[in-house]
Amino acid sequence: MLVVDRQGKKLHVEVSLNVNDIGGRLEFTAFLHDISQRKILEGTLREMALSDGLTGLPNRRHFMDTLEQALARHRRQQHGLALLFMDLNGFKQINDNHGHEVGDKVLKEFANRVCSCLRETDTVARLGGDEFVVLAEGIQVLEQAELLAQKIVITLDLPLPGSAILIDTSIGISLYKSQSDAAQFIKGADLAMYYAKKNRSKDSRSVTFVEQNIVTTVVN
Repeated sequence: MLVVDRQGKKLHVEVSLNVNDIGGRLEFTAFLHDISQRKILEGTLREMALSDGLTGLPNRRHFMDTLEQALARHRRQQHGLALLFMDLNGFKQINDNHGHEVGDKVLKEFANRVCSCLRETDTVARLGGDEFVVLAEGIQVLEQAELLAQKIVITLDLPLPGSAILIDTSIGISLYKSQSDAAQFIKGADLAMYYAKKNRSKDSRSVTFVEQNIVTTVVN
């Protein structure tokens, strides 16, 4: 229960009620116990369960919930959905050559740069390791998704602050089809990313689109 104390502060309280029979007359006594700190802790734990501890982005579990909600909205409104599946190129070498602390900085910096490209309605999540996804609602055609992917790639032109390390990514793009479920939607973007990584040249970045098993690669 939410109550307001004499200072106007909102408190979460737990109420216990005692009933006593005094000479045939029922007497009710209520006890209020402030559980505000417990509620704060519960909220923190919920957030931790749904967030990536390193980047602060939604984790896989949170993303899957968000994706299912977006698919439900799309089925009602047919407003379009695009999924960008991103994997960092050469991330293992960064970890091996510079250590995991630098690798963590790369992941956080990449997350920040992707976030700088997105609209309020877009969602970016870290699925694990060096895999990230962006869910963009309201995108009907490939060109719109490609513009977003190119925008992300452009933000990677500058090296990691304080170093000469360049962050590079391969991006797979999938547009949602009405017959697909969440798993198929993700698989399409993942497959596109695989082709992007496989077909990229050493000094280029690739954006790949999957449409009904036809794969088109755009190399920058």
